[in-house]
Amino acid sequence: MKFEDKILIDAPCKDVYSFFEKMKENYLAWHQEHIAFEWRKGKGLEVGNVFYFEEEIGGQLLKKETRFTKIIPNQYIEFKMVNWFYRLFIPKMTFIFEEEKGACLFTAQVFLRGIGPLGKWTHRKEFKAVKKHMKEEGINLKRIIEEK
Repeated sequence: MKFEDKILIDAPCKDVYSFFEKMKENYLAWHQEHIAFEWRKGKGLEVGNVFYFEEEIGGQLLKKETRFTKIIPNQYIEFKMVNWFYRLFIPKMTFIFEEEKGACLFTAQVFLRGIGPLGKWTHRKEFKAVKKHMKEEGINLKRIIEEK
C-alpha cells in the first residue's frame, strides 16, 4: 500500500530540492501541523544522516526519527525509520523530483506494508488524515517555492 501526492511546481527541480537541503529552517513554515525538526546525525541531504521531526496529523502527535538511505541530487530523496519496528509497517518514504516542461513534478510517497482490508477499514480515519496532510504539504511547498 502506498500514499502518494503529486504537484506541479513552476520552478526548476533544483529549487524544489534545495528547500529540503534547508529543512531545519523550512520545516515549521512548510505545514501548520509541523512542530519540531532537528538533525540527530550529520546535517543535510546525505545518505546516513539522521533527522527527527514531530508533527500532528489527525489530532495525533507523531514523533519520528529517520535516516536518509538514498539520495540523487535534484531527483530523489529516500528515508526510512530508524526504529526497526516502525520499518516493518512503513518501509520507506520518498520525495521524487521530475523535470516537466520547465517545471518540477514533485511526488511525495509513504509506503506501508502489512495493512490488509481490515487494517484499511480500521485505520480509515488516520489514513484520510495522512492523505490530507500530504496534499496540504504539496500545496504549501508549491506556494513557498513559487513565491521566491
